[in-house]
Amino acid sequence: MSRPAQSARESPFLGPVDDLASQVPLGRLREPGEIGKAVAFLASDAASFVNGIELFVDAGMAQV
Repeated sequence: MSRPAQSARESPFLGPVDDLASQVPLGRLREPGEIGKAVAFLASDAASFVNGIELFVDAGMAQV
């Protein structure tokens, strides 16, 4: 007899990092380089016309 599949939130085998990642809309935690790329963009000439924005680098958490 098979058991119904458990969701990630119900699994007793998840560690704290996996549990946190399961709450993020993207489904994973960020890599440090991903934050660095956003900072590097804002500091570069490519962002010279960017003004007065909020740049969310949070894997979708602001939309939850």
